Amino acid sequence: MTRWSNWSGRIQSDPVEQLLPRDEDEVAALVVAAANRGRRVRPRGTGHSNSPLCATEGVLVAPAGLAGVESIAADGTSVRVGSGTVLHDLADDLERRGIALHNLGDIDVQTVGGAIGTATHGTGPALGNLAAALIALRVVTAGGEIVDCSTDAEPELFAAARVSLGALGVITSVTLRAVPTYRLHERIWFAAGDTALDQLDEHIAATRHYEFFWHPHRDLAEHKALAVTEAPPDPLPDRKRERIDTWNRVLPSRRDVRFNEMEYSVPADSGAACFAAIRARMLARWAGVQWPVEYRTVAADDIWLSPHHGRPSVTISIHQGAELECDALFGDCEAILREHGGRPHWGKVHFATGADLADRYPRWHDWWRVRDHWDPDGVFLNDHIEALRA
Repeated sequence: MTRWSNWSGRIQSDPVEQLLPRDEDEVAALVVAAANRGRRVRPRGTGHSNSPLCATEGVLVAPAGLAGVESIAADGTSVRVGSGTVLHDLADDLERRGIALHNLGDIDVQTVGGAIGTATHGTGPALGNLAAALIALRVVTAGGEIVDCSTDAEPELFAAARVSLGALGVITSVTLRAVPTYRLHERIWFAAGDTALDQLDEHIAATRHYEFFWHPHRDLAEHKALAVTEAPPDPLPDRKRERIDTWNRVLPSRRDVRFNEMEYSVPADSGAACFAAIRARMLARWAGVQWPVEYRTVAADDIWLSPHHGRPSVTISIHQGAELECDALFGDCEAILREHGGRPHWGKVHFATGADLADRYPRWHDWWRVRDHWDPDGVFLNDHIEALRA
């Protein structure tokens, strides 16, 4: 028995086995073997989630051997890739081939399977989360079957598995929409915290990607805008806080200091009011926090368990250093996020119950119905996910 910990160290568990299958057949065999022994199975990526999605005393499976680009459509509009592929590696590989993903998150160290399973996203009002780019996927089910699914093949399984929390099976490969490669001109500027929302709509509309980070301890807003450009790559050394480079180099940021994070998605038209309330509360109660609050936009989608289901969204993220207690801060802010119709990011800290979530997700019970159909014995559940059943 080997202890497992997530990236920040907040989540730890003692799986009876940690397995690294090399191909789909090994995944299927280990799932059947675990089920026959009455053990549960949880897939994991790089452990970047701050919620207990991967925690288990059963079998922990890391499909890192199922990595790399498997095929690319002749016209470059889609790519099939192993679920264990790290986003950074995939992005660099695609860029060398002249194609790109429509977006990336602020961090690119997650696996493709983990990012899709938790609805990981970047920023941009016209850009959906990574799962919204799914065309098809392959999944090993509780019975050891390897099932291809899409809108045409096993459409209900596909609908539930697009954001699955790893609870329908072990995803082995995914097919994603791709676009031609592009370059971005990044501009960063700072402004007083009480002006963070000034000209917000104009900033969001002006570029493909826009976000800001508000720093509570300085009451300072750091704005970042990324516009598509045909200009050649250029670090722009004579202009502070500007650069031009390829999408895979500009979209993600390097995060070396470990932290925990809470994030909620609220309706886009509630975003400004929700942030204003968060700012007021933190200045009153948590003014010493040295980690930022992040404000991003995400397009609506039709994915059953996507936090952006059915509505254009603003995501608001609160951070705290991994070495510091965070639950009191997060719980205090979560009350405001929920008041504004928020839905939690599945891979971040939250304290929502199954009843809370059933009220926020129109297809919540459909997701559970399909999940239970494909896994009636709960092989792919853990205590955290099972507790969310409304």
